[in-house]
Amino acid sequence: MTKTVSLIADHLGSTHPRVVGTEYCVDVQVNVTDFDDTQGTLTINFTAEDKTANVTAGTIDLSVYEVGQEITISGSTSNNGTFTIAAINTVDDILTFEEDITTTPGDTLCQFTTSEQVITGSALGLSSVHQAIITGQETSNLLWSVETTSDGTYRLADSGSIVLNCVTASTGALKTGDAGRCRLRVFGLI
Repeated sequence: MTKTVSLIADHLGSTHPRVVGTEYCVDVQVNVTDFDDTQGTLTINFTAEDKTANVTAGTIDLSVYEVGQEITISGSTSNNGTFTIAAINTVDDILTFEEDITTTPGDTLCQFTTSEQVITGSALGLSSVHQAIITGQETSNLLWSVETTSDGTYRLADSGSIVLNCVTASTGALKTGDAGRCRLRVFGLI
């Protein structure tokens, strides 16, 4: 899940959000060089009471995750599945989940995998995001989308973020590895 978010200058050379009607608008290019991030082999203490996964051994970088992002846990003896991150403690290597988990101390050979890109409003200079339009992409055989919920709102919009997904046009399978650049126009408030 390696990405670079670059604000694109407008015709005046400004990369700051600008007013459009009653909202601010920013053009952004997202360069995703590793779409499907996997981190493992990890030893994790899962605790059901507080819905946490504490990584006690293995190399982990929790700073690549965002609250609200979904990750898939595999290799666990009792907690395989997809979970939504409720809180992140990068100092103690602890993720808290929205869903219930099973207490499992010292669970070895676990992996965390993500298959979505979360773009925070703060990376765009916005406090909230109301609309995101994909205006271009580097690779024509990929299909980028901004994820919505069943009621049509953007997933994670409440936290001021958007979720990007990418599939291959020929098979519909989730993209892995380098997905190239995607250009967006995002509307929201500062």
